[in-house]
Amino acid sequence: MVKLTKQQEIEGLTNFLKNFDKNENYFITPTADGRLGKKYAIAEKLEYGAINTKTNFMTYAEMNCFFMGMITMKENRIKF
Repeated sequence: MVKLTKQQEIEGLTNFLKNFDKNENYFITPTADGRLGKKYAIAEKLEYGAINTKTNFMTYAEMNCFFMGMITMKENRIKF
């Protein structure tokens, strides 16, 4: 298995996000704190350059699982 760079992980998660939601204000942001390792969150661009994170920070694998769950819910494959 090839280890992805941080930029490749962000690009992959961004593609997943764009397939799920077409809103251009949403994007994937990495943590600013290096102590937490490589973690990402979905964020929204606000006025004056501010950002608002919409999810918790997750690892690449956790974020992939999050998107898989969102796609499952969108396609109504799970009934509650």
